[in-house]
Amino acid sequence: MKAPRLPPRDYKPEFTQLGLEKVRSELLMRRWDPEKLAAARFWVENQDAQRWLAGRGDEPPKVRKKGVPKWLVYVGIAFGAAFVAVRLFKGG
Repeated sequence: MKAPRLPPRDYKPEFTQLGLEKVRSELLMRRWDPEKLAAARFWVENQDAQRWLAGRGDEPPKVRKKGVPKWLVYVGIAFGAAFVAVRLFKGG
C-alpha cells in the first residue's frame, strides 16, 4: 500500500527572505531536495519574468535606424580619395 501523498510545501516565504541571488546560487549548488529545487527554479524564473515585465514600459519600442553610420561613409570616401590620389601621382 502506498503512503499518502503530502501536499507540496510552500517555500515562497523562505525564498523571499533569502532573496533572488541567494536562491539562484543555492539552485546552482543543488543542495536542496528535488521538490525544493523545483520550487526554487519556478520561483526564480517567475521573479526574473516579473523584473523583466516591470522594466518594460507602456511606450512602444524605439525604432533604430539600420544602415551605415554617416562617419563610416565619410571615412570610406576619404580612403577612396586618398587611394585614387596616390595611384594618380605615383603612376604619372
